[in-house]
Amino acid sequence: MASWYGAAHGVDIEGIDGTWAYGGLMGGPMLSWPISDKVDVDAKLMVGYVVAMLDIDGEDDTGDIGAAFDIGATLRYNFAARWALLVNLDYFNGNSKVFDRKRSISTINPTFGIGFRL
Repeated sequence: MASWYGAAHGVDIEGIDGTWAYGGLMGGPMLSWPISDKVDVDAKLMVGYVVAMLDIDGEDDTGDIGAAFDIGATLRYNFAARWALLVNLDYFNGNSKVFDRKRSISTINPTFGIGFRL
């Protein structure tokens, strides 16, 4: 499995507007276990890199490339031959330097949706 990701957030540092953004690329294995005829559990572990940027009042620093990992699990309910309901939980962690300081980026991402199985 692979993931190409990115996020951006507005920040206010002592009354000065800015943008904090990060992105990267990761890959790794995904394993699936059938729980019943219609329910599967997927587990994944991905490793890769992250690049961070902090832009404050037009002064930006793209930072260094740092290591990142993501670990997660998905519960799939296959309600039709090719369709499934998905409930997912991921933990992401990465490190990068911005303005010569090491920054740790950590997120917990709960998601849900509908998937089409190929």
